Amino acid sequence: QFDEEIPMTLGSPATPVTDLTAHDWRPLNDDSVGYLAPEDDKHLVYHQGQVRRGEGERGYFEVTVERAGRYRFELRRWPREVNKPIAGDLGDEKLEWRSDVIAAKNHMYYEGSTALPITHAHVRLGEVTVSTELTEEMAVAVLEVDLPAGPGHLEAWFTGPGLMRGSYYVAVQALF
Repeated sequence: QFDEEIPMTLGSPATPVTDLTAHDWRPLNDDSVGYLAPEDDKHLVYHQGQVRRGEGERGYFEVTVERAGRYRFELRRWPREVNKPIAGDLGDEKLEWRSDVIAAKNHMYYEGSTALPITHAHVRLGEVTVSTELTEEMAVAVLEVDLPAGPGHLEAWFTGPGLMRGSYYVAVQALF
């Protein structure tokens, strides 16, 4: 279904918060055919090891805004439960993961991490774009924006000197 639009709904009364992850990214390049073409898949994020190393460029999420109004976006590099700074690495902390279900040859993907020089966070949906500056300590970037109802391509990304990366984790909440 790579050629089909399969939007996720934002602003549904039944789902007050929509959680999106980099695994849901679609390629920004209209000529890309996704993971089927290795030369085009540098935007994709398949596993936590890529997040730990700061890999993947960015993509967009196919969404439908169910109700027009004000929305809160929380952009994170690390999962909410880790609560580490966006620009930082994971340090020496040993995070728990299911080593019993991950092949030994893939354990390397769940160890170590890379800090990134992230200084700003951005959200764009159609003609609406908002940005905010980040501090080194921030674990989450919060942006609020008024959105019209309807379908669109949502982008959420981080920038810094010589760097552009998609937000690996995005939570969207309707504020009405």
